[in-house]
Amino acid sequence: MIYTRLFSAGVGMLAVFATLFLLASPLSKANAQSETSDGSDPVLLDAIVDWTALTNSPASTIRSFNRLTEHLEKALLQYEVEKTPENRSKIYLVAGQIGSLYDLSEVSKVSQAHTAHITTAAMLDVFNRIGKPDPSLAPSAADLGSYNSAAYSIPETPFRIVLQADGPRTGEWIFEARTVTASVAFLEGISTLPLKSDQGIQNWSDVLQQITGPAISQRFVAAIPTVLKQPFLGLPIWKAIAVVLSFVILFFLVNFWLRMLPDLSSEDAGSRAYFFRVLGPIGANFLVYTIYSWVSYQLALTGMFSLITDIMVSAVYWIIFAWGFWRVTSAISEFILERQNVAEGTVDANMIRLSSGVFGIVGCVIILAFGAQTIGVPILSVLAGLGIGGVAVALAVRPTLENLIGGIILFLDKPIRVGEYGSFGDKSGTVEKIGARSVQIRALDRTTITIPNSRFADMEIINWSKCDRLYINQTLELRYETTNEQLHFILAKVREMFHAHPKIDGTTGRALFVGHADSALKVVIQAYVNTPWWTEYFAVREDALMRVREIIEKSGTYFAVPTRTVFYQRDPGLDSEREKQTTAEVENWRKEGEFPFPRHSEKIVETFQGKIEYPVPGSPDYAQTKDT
Repeated sequence: MIYTRLFSAGVGMLAVFATLFLLASPLSKANAQSETSDGSDPVLLDAIVDWTALTNSPASTIRSFNRLTEHLEKALLQYEVEKTPENRSKIYLVAGQIGSLYDLSEVSKVSQAHTAHITTAAMLDVFNRIGKPDPSLAPSAADLGSYNSAAYSIPETPFRIVLQADGPRTGEWIFEARTVTASVAFLEGISTLPLKSDQGIQNWSDVLQQITGPAISQRFVAAIPTVLKQPFLGLPIWKAIAVVLSFVILFFLVNFWLRMLPDLSSEDAGSRAYFFRVLGPIGANFLVYTIYSWVSYQLALTGMFSLITDIMVSAVYWIIFAWGFWRVTSAISEFILERQNVAEGTVDANMIRLSSGVFGIVGCVIILAFGAQTIGVPILSVLAGLGIGGVAVALAVRPTLENLIGGIILFLDKPIRVGEYGSFGDKSGTVEKIGARSVQIRALDRTTITIPNSRFADMEIINWSKCDRLYINQTLELRYETTNEQLHFILAKVREMFHAHPKIDGTTGRALFVGHADSALKVVIQAYVNTPWWTEYFAVREDALMRVREIIEKSGTYFAVPTRTVFYQRDPGLDSEREKQTTAEVENWRKEGEFPFPRHSEKIVETFQGKIEYPVPGSPDYAQTKDT
């Protein structure tokens, strides 16, 4: 099934791309012709030699402007006679050279072509009315040594040619940045003067607005009603309608392409699904760029309408580019998760996706910022404003950031994983999910406990799943009537049981008399159970405690319970004879200078050092000690 869908999608994609390639072929051919500089086209080679803008002095700049505008008039006339991509490429070539005579450094990249077009049309209308500037009046390259100004003003006009002191065009003399507004304003003041043109042109703006591409015949343009040739935002109405219709077609093509992909990214696509998701933005941007390039080439968009559509298409392009980057980062994270067999819901899976998301967001912000700068948005000012508001936002999202950092700490330290059982403060349970904000724990009573990452990371975490063996640690309380022999019997038999039990490590087994409680003798039993599983541990511990109970009952004593025994008898008083003996012995210590406070003297210590027999006589250890 998946291969059938793949084949159908491939055929559809090839059909769409082939259609767009055929539509764009005139543009590709024209661009290739205009970019050829190796002498393969003699006509273009001759044009390039004569159509190069020289800007090494004010005189050279004016001379280049006059020469190139004459070539532009001839190229337009030739194009009207024979609408071929070659003739159209000549118009692009000479228009580009004229545009290089203006300082467009203050204009966004998207608006530079539009600005150069408006400036050229206004300058041609101005100089064809008042006469072209005389280059002999301007300082030439030879005169610059004695020319003390960094600007030259064309007589009787508001236009200035200025020397570029820095930037990529340092040392060139070009029309200053305000030429655009100056030319349009100056043209309005002299619009009543007749326009003088050898080609019979009455208005350059109208002529440039009516230019069309090679695919649109002159007969078709002539058949268009006059009312549709009226300008709307600097573009004939019929062209504006054609652009809108092209955008509608573009929308349906992109929608068709994106609708075709979900079938490929469904569950039966398997591990290849994330690769197909990346094709969405790639195909969408290809459609946007190809169709709009073809439309702008064939319709020769001009005026404010051209600027608006350029900005809109550029914005869409960068948004789709950012979307594609996001899809790529998501695809990479899913690929890593699948290749490493990372289980869903684990901290590793969540942190890989979180890292991918953070990287994707940062990349998208950078891409969109760069795109905004290309269309003229003052991104530095925007970022400065965001920086001021960012302080308030940071304070508002502080708990979220703390949880995010806590999640990163859990990812790096890995004190516990999903599926492991542990104790967390006064809570215990199995970890079900470690997310970017919180940890979810399934308690023993099957309730769900949610703990924020920031708190969870600071908790004392006991990971019971990491135990290789579990520990029995039990305190028993025996009756005070229990004799020493009974205690010895109980301790010995419990130790024997630990050694004999197959599930208990006898080398770690302990049975110890540890002290006296208020109403009992305290005995501690300790041992490791040879299992990491709690169910088996509880069974082994239960069995061991039952055997201990049998041993205690067999000894003749029993467990103590909190009791109070009251004895009614006559008080015999203290033993006065023993009191006298004790007092005499202490007085003797004083007389002999051996009073053992705060410590015994070394001489006295030597008299009783090692006098107590231990191990206790009768035990195996005692016999072994005597033998050695």
